Amino acid sequence: MSMMNKRKTIRKWSPFALIISFNEFAWICFFVVALLYAMEKLENEKINKSVIEKTESFNQVTDLFNAEKLKNEKIYKSFSVNTESFNQVSNLFNEVARLTARNEEYNLRSVSNQSTLQMYDELNTKYELEKKDNAENSRLLTIANFKLGNLQSFVSNYITAESLAKSSQANIQKTNLDRSITSSERSPESMLRKELLGLKGDFRRVVFVMDISGSMAEHDKWNQVVKVMSDWLKYLPVEECALVIYSDRVAQYPEDGSFLKVTGPTGDQNRELLISMLNNVQPNGYTETLKALQAAFAYNGVDTIILFTDGAPEKPPPNNLPSKRKKNMQEIYSFCGDMVKNGRKVPINTVGLGDYFAEDLGAFLLKVSEITGGTFVGR
Repeated sequence: MSMMNKRKTIRKWSPFALIISFNEFAWICFFVVALLYAMEKLENEKINKSVIEKTESFNQVTDLFNAEKLKNEKIYKSFSVNTESFNQVSNLFNEVARLTARNEEYNLRSVSNQSTLQMYDELNTKYELEKKDNAENSRLLTIANFKLGNLQSFVSNYITAESLAKSSQANIQKTNLDRSITSSERSPESMLRKELLGLKGDFRRVVFVMDISGSMAEHDKWNQVVKVMSDWLKYLPVEECALVIYSDRVAQYPEDGSFLKVTGPTGDQNRELLISMLNNVQPNGYTETLKALQAAFAYNGVDTIILFTDGAPEKPPPNNLPSKRKKNMQEIYSFCGDMVKNGRKVPINTVGLGDYFAEDLGAFLLKVSEITGGTFVGR
């Protein structure tokens, strides 16, 4: 190599020349990196755009899925409602079919039994008419026999009394005969009424035991009792009577414990006094039935007791609990049984007022009447 070439080579690889070459390399690297960065950024943007598009597509798909799900739920709900309606319609159809078949069967039976029922009604009507005629004939025959017997007795006694009128003994007999004539309350008709009512007892000395507890003021029950009492005193063969009215206390009339005569010349006046006294009574309080019956049996010579009440015995608190009602009734059963055992066979005719089909009232009154040989009557 010549010297000239060696110098050019040295000058080319001098430090300044190396620096310039390094800067060019740096710029080249910079541009390469920038290019790569730009390409990467562009690629990322494409990826992001693709992700956004896919996300939007996913959201749209999700919305469509939710809408379809809601639609399916509505369809299912509608199907359930329709199924239930169909079942109801089916049940109604089956019920209509069953009722139709039953109605047809009933119509067939009605047609087949129509002639039988008509025949039964005719026979029953005929039987009732004959029964009514027989009862009326029997009643008239009984009344006629009583009247005939009384008339024969009256004529015989009256002739005897007239033949002995001049003597004092004859005057006494005639007076007794006149008194017997005024006792129209023990006529055959009154005795027959007593038998028709089914009442037991001689009805010569009657004690009416009347419930005046608070419940008797309801549904006009007390006024009904007074009306029945007035009719019975007038039309039944009662000779003497007394009243025992009770709630949680017991009162008697007459107050001296005697009987009041309701036959003979003073009978009408005494009956009016009794009814007037009852009209002034104001029902209130509880139902001390045992004390009232004890007071009734205390009357000397009583042969019949009639008990009017609308409820089972009920003592004042704390003895009015439902658990103690059976005990209260059992005490009355025992008392009535003791009276019968001790020879006081006085029938108690019990009259149930109001809802006497109630278990406590009906069973109680029926038991009392059975023990004493009386009768239970519902009003």
